[in-house]
Amino acid sequence: MTVLLLGLVAGLALASVYLLIAMSFTLIVAVSGVFNFLQGTVVMLGCVGTYLLAMKYGWHPLAALAVLLLIGTAIGVVTNLLLVRPAEGRAHHKIETALLTTLGAATAIVAITSITFGSEGRRVTSYVSPKPWTLGFFPLNRTSVLIIVVTFAIAVAFDQVMRRSTAGRMTRVTLEDAEAAQLAGINVKRVVTLSFAAAGALGMLSGWLIVPVISASPSSAEQLAFYAFAAMALGGFGSFSGAAIGAVVVGLIQGMAPVYINPSWTTIVVIVLVAALLVVRPAGIRGVAGLYGAQGVREI
Repeated sequence: MTVLLLGLVAGLALASVYLLIAMSFTLIVAVSGVFNFLQGTVVMLGCVGTYLLAMKYGWHPLAALAVLLLIGTAIGVVTNLLLVRPAEGRAHHKIETALLTTLGAATAIVAITSITFGSEGRRVTSYVSPKPWTLGFFPLNRTSVLIIVVTFAIAVAFDQVMRRSTAGRMTRVTLEDAEAAQLAGINVKRVVTLSFAAAGALGMLSGWLIVPVISASPSSAEQLAFYAFAAMALGGFGSFSGAAIGAVVVGLIQGMAPVYINPSWTTIVVIVLVAALLVVRPAGIRGVAGLYGAQGVREI
């Protein structure tokens, strides 16, 4: 029973990180219609940047996070301005062109990081004590609890911003109908740029949160991006609530599957599950038939 509960907590922690990454992917897909391959690389940069700032140069983890959030925001803005927006006026196939430009940039950044940082993984000390909390006879990993709590707070804050703030309402209108939003006086290009910026910050936060668990290396975020993509596919591309459901399902499978089967089979189980669901429901759990399996975002 204890092993099962440990797997449950670990799965929820992984689900939390997958949710943050899936939210960053979803925000960009929903607002611009573009799948940004660079987003997974931003998570990797969050891992590597945390190691450099917190471990190599001795910065406080929160100070490192503040700098990484600024860098992630800047990367998001630059990605939109230099890699995505030029495709709008120069190509008939904006989505395909943006896929290629962001994939090329991601490949280049990973290669440069491998050359300068090295390919081996480097450990980052947890931000909290490694000594677990004891709940009755059940030990609670403090790092897992931190990841879950931070993600929950971010998800609630994101929901409130989208529902109650002026920027959130402008974003929701843009998600529903970009042309109508433009006619109403909303600067759609600015909304898209802000969405890329927010996604970049979320990517860096994801890397900062998970790096004590997975270590820092140029390849450290590849598996995270894969599972986040699987969560999006399960939930329905373009749906935030779908991303949350998919992240929980994928995270629990990865956390609890080793209790019952060989851990090396976890990825195969996730792939089979996603494939089976998409055969039955191609749009995903919360998706609606249309571009990327959802009509914009349409629900928060």
